Amino acid sequence: MTIAQQCPHVALAKKGNADSEGAQTNKTKKEPPKEPTKKEPTIQVEDAAAEPINKPNEGAASSAQPPQVGTGDDGERLAAETTPTAGDEIDRAIRELEDAVEETPPFKPPIITGPDGKWLSDIAIARHEILQWPEITGGPKVPLAIADGGRAGSYCKGSIMDAMSKNGSGDVTLLGVLDWLNVTCNLSGVSLNQGSVPEMVEEHFPKNDGSEPVPFPFTIAVLTADWNPEEHLGDFQLLSPIEELHACIRCMGSCKPSARNGWANQRRNLRHLFKGI
Repeated sequence: MTIAQQCPHVALAKKGNADSEGAQTNKTKKEPPKEPTKKEPTIQVEDAAAEPINKPNEGAASSAQPPQVGTGDDGERLAAETTPTAGDEIDRAIRELEDAVEETPPFKPPIITGPDGKWLSDIAIARHEILQWPEITGGPKVPLAIADGGRAGSYCKGSIMDAMSKNGSGDVTLLGVLDWLNVTCNLSGVSLNQGSVPEMVEEHFPKNDGSEPVPFPFTIAVLTADWNPEEHLGDFQLLSPIEELHACIRCMGSCKPSARNGWANQRRNLRHLFKGI
C-alpha cells in the first residue's frame, strides 16, 4: 500500500500544491512583459521669494577658478578669442616701457673733489632738476627748426662726421640742446671763475623770463676723426668758457614758473660749434 493510499490527505495536499504552482507558472507565461513606465519630466518653478533651486553661487564660482576653454567648435572659438592680437602685443610692449621708466634708478649727484667740487656738484643737481620740469619732460627733445625760430641748421650726425673727415673743414655750427652738454667738464684750459657767473646772468639775461635767446655759442670738443656724436649725447665737453653754460643753468633754476615754457624752448635753440682738436 502506498503512502497516498495510507494518507489520502497528504496526496490531496501535494495535488493542491502542484495545481497552485502550475497555475502560477501558467499565469507568468501568459502575461506579456509590461512596458517601462515613462516618467514625465517635472518642471520646477522657482518662487521669487524662495531660495533658487539648484542655482550655484555665481560670485563663488567666478572667484574660484577661471573659465575653462573647451574642445570642439566652441573650444576653437574660445581659443581664438583668447589668442593675443597685434594690438595686445603693442599694449604689452608699452606697459613694459612704462615699467622700465618707473624702475629708472634715482639721480645721484656726482662727487667732485677739488676747490670747485661743491660748485660743480650744485650745478649738476640744478641741471637735473631743470630737466624734470613737466614743460621739458612732456615736450620736444630735439632742436628747434628754423621755421620755428631756430638760429642755425638743426643737428645732423652726417654733417658733423663730414666736417671732421680728412677733407672736412674741422668745424661746423649746428643747433643743439642744453641737455646734451656736460656741465662739469672744462676743457677750455682756464680755471673756473665762479664769480663771473652772476655777472653773466645780470648782463645777458636781465629779464630771465625765457624770452631772451642765449647769446653765445658753445664750442664742443671733437676728440677724434671718427667721433660719433650720438654716442656722447649728454656728455658734449666744452672748449668754450664753462661759466657761460653755468649762467644759463642758474637763470633757468631761479626763473618763475611762468617763464618755464620760454626756457624750455630756449634750451632747444643753442648754437653748438663742433670743433676738432
